[in-house]
Amino acid sequence: MFYVVINSINLLFTGIAVNFLSKGLPWLGFTGIYIEYASPLSCKLSRFLQTFLNCSLINILLCEVIGRLIYLLSYGAHSPDLNFIIYILAGALFSSFFLCFPMIILYNLQKPDGRYDCIPDPEWPYVFIRWHAIHRMIFCDGLMQSLIILVLNGFIVFQLLKFRWTIASIQSFFTESNIVSDTLKQVIRLLNNNARDSILVVIHSTFVVLLFFVRSIVSYVVHKVIFIDFLDNTTVDGALLNYKWTAVEDFLTFLHILFISCYMWLYFFIIPTFRTYIRKSIKRISRKNQTVLRIADLFMLTDNEMAESPEVWKKSQDHLGNLDSVLFERVHQLEGALKYNSNQLLLKSHSQANESNKYK
Repeated sequence: MFYVVINSINLLFTGIAVNFLSKGLPWLGFTGIYIEYASPLSCKLSRFLQTFLNCSLINILLCEVIGRLIYLLSYGAHSPDLNFIIYILAGALFSSFFLCFPMIILYNLQKPDGRYDCIPDPEWPYVFIRWHAIHRMIFCDGLMQSLIILVLNGFIVFQLLKFRWTIASIQSFFTESNIVSDTLKQVIRLLNNNARDSILVVIHSTFVVLLFFVRSIVSYVVHKVIFIDFLDNTTVDGALLNYKWTAVEDFLTFLHILFISCYMWLYFFIIPTFRTYIRKSIKRISRKNQTVLRIADLFMLTDNEMAESPEVWKKSQDHLGNLDSVLFERVHQLEGALKYNSNQLLLKSHSQANESNKYK
């Protein structure tokens, strides 16, 4: 949810306050307002806010992946409470602010080729500017966080394979034992939902990480072109090279807005808890209007194997959530028992094979 809020702010600021207002609508008489070029302070704050929002997004995504890995390792037993989530969010935002703060100091409004541009001030020693470019690529634009997320996603996929084996073992064990229980169905469904949500986190974070990865590389190339091929070489070729890579950076920003704004909502709408929250909000706003709720229920695809209403389904999820620690112990014990039984059966089959070979 916090990822949605920060991302929405990022899309509104980058898409409207920066791109739309600066381009304007000339055919309607609106020539545009260039926020970054209004003053040196506007330049500093605008660049800082853009980078801060992007850095916050990748940091929150990293926290989400770490939380999902812990949740998967514990079979859903360690679900973070609201206070813990708020502390983690505050830590992610503070670290993003700390990492992006040098932009306020280094950036300034310049006029290198007769036109204004918001870039690091050439008056600073080049070693500082080069350090900032590397620092921004690795930390602010998310290169390091992207690599960590890819590694963690590998661990999540490996754990998912074990998780699926546990679910299949539980199902086969109770099927062979002819045990029928609604509680067991609820538990298996909860485990399946955890596995499915984990797959969604892996897919979503991998796509977003690849986009951040490419953007971080391109931002460093743009910085290199500006300060090596353009400012130190005021030829036409240097200017064209600068504009080419700046256009590439703008195109990636457009892809980021297009991809995130569409895919983010699809991703969160698939998760049952988010869909339930949407229905609860619709119910509150519509004042329990049954016509509106029936329309909303058409989109509430909640894996409802037992034909429950969304309210009953939510209560069962909350009930199972309160039993997370107990379920973890039971599932962990059952998994150990299944492994022990499978090992015993394997040893028994080996001994029988050895006995038959002995008589032969």
